[in-house]
Amino acid sequence: MVSTLEEKKSEKSFIEYESYLILGGVKAESERISEVISPFSGKVIGKTQIPNPDQIEIALQQVQNGFEIISKLSPLQRASILEKASILILENSEELAKLICLEIGKPIKQARLEIKRTADIFKLSAEEALRINGEIIPLNRQEQNYKKLATFSYESLGSVLAITPFNFPASTVAHKIAPAIAAGNSIILKPSPFASIIAYNLVKILLKAGLPPETICLLNCSNTQTERMVQDYRLKFISFTGNSNIGWHLRSLAHPGTKVALELGGNSPVIIHEDADLNKVIPACLRGAFAFSGQSCISVQRIYLHEKIAAEFIADFVEATQALSIGDPNDSSIDIGPLISDSAVKRIHLWTEEAISEGGQLLTGGKILNNNCYEPTILHGTKPKMHIVSSEAFGPIVNLTSYESIEEAIKLANDTSYGLSAAVFTQNIDLAFRTAKALKAGSVMINDSSAFRADEMPTGSCNQSGIGLESPYYAIREMSQSKLTCLNLS
Repeated sequence: MVSTLEEKKSEKSFIEYESYLILGGVKAESERISEVISPFSGKVIGKTQIPNPDQIEIALQQVQNGFEIISKLSPLQRASILEKASILILENSEELAKLICLEIGKPIKQARLEIKRTADIFKLSAEEALRINGEIIPLNRQEQNYKKLATFSYESLGSVLAITPFNFPASTVAHKIAPAIAAGNSIILKPSPFASIIAYNLVKILLKAGLPPETICLLNCSNTQTERMVQDYRLKFISFTGNSNIGWHLRSLAHPGTKVALELGGNSPVIIHEDADLNKVIPACLRGAFAFSGQSCISVQRIYLHEKIAAEFIADFVEATQALSIGDPNDSSIDIGPLISDSAVKRIHLWTEEAISEGGQLLTGGKILNNNCYEPTILHGTKPKMHIVSSEAFGPIVNLTSYESIEEAIKLANDTSYGLSAAVFTQNIDLAFRTAKALKAGSVMINDSSAFRADEMPTGSCNQSGIGLESPYYAIREMSQSKLTCLNLS
């Protein structure tokens, strides 16, 4: 059936370039408005509604009531909603990708991949909604218990507060909202102020897919408002992705009994051993370090090179980095677009200059460009205590350090307060697994960069990088209430 002109016009205008509040499925406005500015052009592209205290209270009440609705939906009904949302995302994929490109400056070719991934997260969550299995526990170790039957199961938990960052404004929202729906929970979504418009459109898609309107609210809260909200007893789960200091602070404020999952910062190490295949290492590290200008918590930030291959790697890596194209993220040929803000550019440049003044060698980059862009930068000979090494850079910066033994490389890699993702390149399977076991990180990639992530895999962390697991299968169980039931059959 061919769509009429009016239908086509309606389909075209489905994506909005404003972010309103959504309270119980209904679009709402507020007297306080914030402008959304494109990081590349510097132009105002839309507006964000900031809630007042009464609207926050309405949202908390509505999702508490909405939980009674969504928790009574069958797993098949929840799966159907998630499946429809996945289809709608794909149907609107190009407009959504362009919106990501405009709102946060992600290169369009990377934004398109994120939207495909977002649709797949909803699809995967739909599949997992039908596989929320418990277990039967045999009670055979004592004679008096063998006529008892124990079961372990998962039940819907309650209202979930999802707090998301700007860098993956669609896929991170999906990683929190889709498992929450699959588990039968209601949701308040609090997106990054830099990425509120894409979040608003994703909620619209969920409502169009049939999610009961009472079960979801979107609040573009300020930091102060968020701090107050996390203390509310009606929230049963808080899922936060973002800055480490903020995440741990919010956890300290959470109401007793509220479960919390944190996916926080990192400064990922990559060890490249003497037997590594540099033809595979170079492109993997290039993507891992500079995709979306390094604005990822699992970006490659520290590379440790065996001294036998250091010179060759450095020459090839610098050459490949200098070949990357920088500029307008709307251009499909562009590899690197802007950082999210002027302050982010200034911070990165300050840390780079500090490292150079303290003995680090600048191999390439290190310059501020127009439109909040920063040259992809490689430093050599940096020290562990430098800001650019010890903190999360969250920019297009890589530090190179040579080592003699694998033990030395592991020690350097573990010299951090973070522990999110790490990687090792080697063709020695024994060394690969020994190194992976020794690295203090929630995820270790072998012969791929630290930035690799597949949505079926559980992602966790250690040290200051967070607590809890993500990916639909694991997040669903994190967002559920476990229950033991024991039946006496005698």
